[in-house]
Amino acid sequence: MQRNGGGVGAGGQPWVLRRVRLTWLSFMLFFILVFFPLIAHYYLTTIDEAGGPDKRIFGPRPGGELCEAKHVQDLCRIRESVSEELLQLEAKRQELNGEIARLNLRIEACKAQH
Repeated sequence: MQRNGGGVGAGGQPWVLRRVRLTWLSFMLFFILVFFPLIAHYYLTTIDEAGGPDKRIFGPRPGGELCEAKHVQDLCRIRESVSEELLQLEAKRQELNGEIARLNLRIEACKAQH
């Protein structure tokens, strides 16, 4: 005697139907994960090449040297300001450490008096 009711699974469907659904789901998942990125890549590269060199969407644009030089200058300016701020923070940290050391000496002196 069969426990699952003559080939019917826990969901009330025959095992053949569940297997077909699982196979269909596997093929659809394979298609989405493999072919969709390939199609999207092809589409994006053909759009970029179809516009001509002056209308490129992806990749370097004409006159990029000037843009890159300005970008490098901005990055250097940011690096200098960050370095100055770090130096100020380090000076403040040393000042606070010195104050902590002085206060610890005062605490020890007060403990020694009492």
